[in-house]
Amino acid sequence: MKMNKFKATALTLMTAGTLAVSAFPSLASTSGEKVSTVKINLNLENIPAMGDEVDDDLDGEVTSAEDAYSITDVEYYNSDDEWEYGDNPVIKAVVEINDEDDYYFPSGVKVKISNKNVSVSSVSISRSSSSKAKITIKLKQIDGDLDAPEEPEWSSSGVASWSESDYASSYSVKLYRGSSTVTTISTTSTYYDFSSYMTTAGYYTFKVKAVASDTSDNSSWSDESDELYVSSDTASYNKTHASTTLSTASPASTTSGWQSDSNGWYYLQNGSRLCSSWFQDTDGRWYYLGSDGYMLTGWIQDGDGHYYYMNPNSGGPQGSMMTGLVTIGSSTYYFNPNTGGPQGSMVTGYVTIDGTQYYFDPVSGAAR
Repeated sequence: MKMNKFKATALTLMTAGTLAVSAFPSLASTSGEKVSTVKINLNLENIPAMGDEVDDDLDGEVTSAEDAYSITDVEYYNSDDEWEYGDNPVIKAVVEINDEDDYYFPSGVKVKISNKNVSVSSVSISRSSSSKAKITIKLKQIDGDLDAPEEPEWSSSGVASWSESDYASSYSVKLYRGSSTVTTISTTSTYYDFSSYMTTAGYYTFKVKAVASDTSDNSSWSDESDELYVSSDTASYNKTHASTTLSTASPASTTSGWQSDSNGWYYLQNGSRLCSSWFQDTDGRWYYLGSDGYMLTGWIQDGDGHYYYMNPNSGGPQGSMMTGLVTIGSSTYYFNPNTGGPQGSMVTGYVTIDGTQYYFDPVSGAAR
């Protein structure tokens, strides 16, 4: 019995020793020198531009000169073969420790772009293990002036039409009678019926420009259309027809634009109130109209769980979607300024903004 007890004790000690040895490597994996910041050099041979092919080989363009770690994999995280207007090029890179006995990545590892030849909108890092991390680099949104619409033409009934411009989010169209401006309208179509505006005899022309998601990229104005002559009889008919339409429909049936009442602001599009919908004005600002059609302000959440902050101040303009760093009360938040994000949505985690790294709480979104 004593021998058996001795054997049992020895076995217990051996088992404990085995467990201690097997646990030792995990301790060793976090020993050595801590790599708190990963430094990356970004030297792209082909900077993404509208119409260019997506480069499938970034070897030697995203690098690090540090001895502790190396870039082991790098590629664009974009599915298309060609860069289009509004794209946000995303580079995904994997960085790994060269010698796990000498170095390791801590849980709060950060990333810094040391040298670059391209504009970066944000960079983040996530640690897979103490020896491996993944880096996401978002480049500046691809821009470029849109091409002006072509072939501005009239139909005999007063419908203006033009060719489609690639990447246009809408079109701005100016109607003239002689040298005087009659009206300027905004539409997402490549045609517009101006007959209701042709209530005075004369020669009418129009010109159009393509409006981009970033209004600084709007096209130039198109060539002016040929003249369309509207006789006195046609002008009288147009005027009578417009009056009949107004008298038989609701008072706002031919109205477009912002309207307000005691409950707030709402937007009419061809006489219909926009509801549960985003709306972008000609200056590129976004607004959200609730289920009752009224413009929302303050915090809102979309169906995908993204949070946005709509300017609650009347001097802002009120109701417009806010982007970038925004202080709300005593806290600072970051709302995606890019169109690929989705634009205006609250960002969490580590983000580098103008060379400074911030951390935004994953639950509240507030900067720590």
